Amino acid sequence: ITSLKCNICSSNIESLEELLTHLKDVHEKTIHTDVKNQIVPFKFDSDFLRCFMCLNVFTSFKPLNQHMKKHYRNYICKACDEGFVNKFTLNVHEQIHKNGTFKCDHCAKIFDTIQKKKMHEKSVHEMRSSKCGFCNEAFKNYRHKVKHLIQVHGVPSRTHVCQACNKEFLVARSLNDHVRKGHLMER
Repeated sequence: ITSLKCNICSSNIESLEELLTHLKDVHEKTIHTDVKNQIVPFKFDSDFLRCFMCLNVFTSFKPLNQHMKKHYRNYICKACDEGFVNKFTLNVHEQIHKNGTFKCDHCAKIFDTIQKKKMHEKSVHEMRSSKCGFCNEAFKNYRHKVKHLIQVHGVPSRTHVCQACNKEFLVARSLNDHVRKGHLMER
């Protein structure tokens, strides 16, 4: 950090703690003590988020924070050499490399790394990514959601037709698999 400055009155500030005290006492700002205070290397001066290093624009904070790992490799993971802006994110990341016994929170499956457990839980048990836009019913995959939309809500089907045999598919990937396995004899 080269310098800190109050954006309200342009006073030069020596430390993060001094800035918080200044904002509270001088400008009567509410300081939340239930969250950890840290200096973030971003400038929030408009409706969008821009990396001040390369000027890329982001729609939300999470992808910008991920992106900053390219510029700030302050803390390096010894297992995979990935860089992190701060020690906290490095510590969170390092958990994926730990070996042990990790049981799925939803079924009896056991995994040797937490990353494998999380990937399993997301792909098998998490249905958040495929919700019906009409009734919010959740589905394990896109194909089940499309079938639901057609049968329950009467959404016209956008079928994909095989040029070789005229068989119809709801999902383009299913058509591609069919052509590869059924007509090109790929296994």
